Amino acid sequence: MMGIDNTRHTFDIQKLVDNNIIFVTKPGDGQGGIDEPNWDGDCSIITLDNLTDEEIELNLWRLKAIKHPLPNCIPFVQDGQSEWSDEKYHQVISSIKRAGGDIKDYITNLQEQTNRIKQMMGVLNESTDKLLFVFDPVTDKVIGFNLTYGDELNNVVYDETGNSRGYGWGLQINDDKELIKFDSLDDAQQWYQIKMDNKIVKETQNSKYPDLSSIALNLRKIDGLEYSIINRGSCFKFAKEISKLGYNTFTFIFSDEDQEVIHVYIKLNNNLYFDATGFHTKKDIKQEYINGEENEMFDSDISELNRYCSLDTYSSLTTIPISNNIWDKVIGVINNSKY
Repeated sequence: MMGIDNTRHTFDIQKLVDNNIIFVTKPGDGQGGIDEPNWDGDCSIITLDNLTDEEIELNLWRLKAIKHPLPNCIPFVQDGQSEWSDEKYHQVISSIKRAGGDIKDYITNLQEQTNRIKQMMGVLNESTDKLLFVFDPVTDKVIGFNLTYGDELNNVVYDETGNSRGYGWGLQINDDKELIKFDSLDDAQQWYQIKMDNKIVKETQNSKYPDLSSIALNLRKIDGLEYSIINRGSCFKFAKEISKLGYNTFTFIFSDEDQEVIHVYIKLNNNLYFDATGFHTKKDIKQEYINGEENEMFDSDISELNRYCSLDTYSSLTTIPISNNIWDKVIGVINNSKY
């Protein structure tokens, strides 16, 4: 996941778009073309730095994309910029300078951010019956609840300079889209925990793949292992082990910036993918790796995976080592799924 830097400027995305410094467009399809949006906020963010002759030679699809703007996506980009990669953030700064602009002319203030949030959620004024909760994605703890748009929300989500604190937030609604109002923080936390538990079930359980479901769930039970570490440091080795269960089609994420493959998924049927964190849809992958980033995705077989890993040279496969003891437990989880 991309890190959040609270020392960054917060830009006025609409102004950047109006002055042709960035382009908010239909999303790339990860295969050299463009795609239709799959959800609200699904788009590509193309900067002037992405449109140099050298960059276009490698990414011709961007010229087509900028002819298909998505103005309705701008509020989502405005609110989500705190999660940009460092590369994307500095691309915007460089693009402002490339256009002869002054960075301070494109920095937004807290009130402007409030208006962006209202626009994104379709709120036209303060008189709304919608309530919101705020949570810390690191600890999964609810920070605030029964909040309204405007100062109540922004005083929790943003600091006094208007920069994001890194918290997430959402509507307090049930599965039927009905308003929920909590009596206490404990009530809000319990409701949120149920939501998270359901999310874990969705990520780790699929009746068509009982072996992979067992692996995804039990990896999270290994003492001393942060299961996401396998993705960041050992995804190739993990995919190689999973291939022994009979899965031999893979989806690779290629970084144009690094000019190398940075992640691999096991490709399943019905637009479903698997890695050490569980099951994912193509939408999930695009949101994680493709949209707003200089990455592409492509499919291949076991021969391509073998180019990136060897079971005999584990130490060369990862920049985040996992102890032999922990890795043995990972192998045990995979082997036990066969029975």
